[in-house]
Amino acid sequence: MKKPFIIVIIAVVIIGAGIAVYFVTQSEDANAPTNSASQTNTSAATNTVSANKYVGDDFTILQPADWTQSQISGTLVSFHNTSEVHPEGSAARKINFQSYMAVSFDMANERSLVEINDLTIDQIKASIPSTEVTASSDETIDGQPAKFSVFTMNQQEVDYTVFIAVISKGDKYYAISGNTTTDKWTEYEGLFYQIARSFVFKD
Repeated sequence: MKKPFIIVIIAVVIIGAGIAVYFVTQSEDANAPTNSASQTNTSAATNTVSANKYVGDDFTILQPADWTQSQISGTLVSFHNTSEVHPEGSAARKINFQSYMAVSFDMANERSLVEINDLTIDQIKASIPSTEVTASSDETIDGQPAKFSVFTMNQQEVDYTVFIAVISKGDKYYAISGNTTTDKWTEYEGLFYQIARSFVFKD
């Protein structure tokens, strides 16, 4: 049975060692063809958007340069920075965490953008008590209304900052999430916003 959209978003946001290992495993074992011509893993400081687009059935989105395409269960696509390095002895390094972005999707089921965004925030807070919303804004992506939110949270002794953009078109909703450590947020903030704004619906 297909998981409800809100549950998928929460699963993507809940960060931990299990997800970090899943990313690495998928990166090493994946044999499926990729929609990006760039699969090199160079400097983690190269936080730019590549000219390559991920082309899905219903949308396109730019891929961060030198990030690896992978898959989190329940999402349409994800990208993670396999070359990212955290300080020796840090909690993030101990769990082999790598910053990542993911795109999720489901039907609205007659819920408005505001309703699904509020429900997302409420459910994340309920699932992760340390969650605090630090920023929110109304945006437009490809001519459609969107809600952007930034959260901070702590799990497994790691402080994280998470970006989520929820986009509405007709009865479809997409969520673009970017997850990183709070220490690296200033490094990735512009990239996360830029990638989210590159999202384009296919006619």
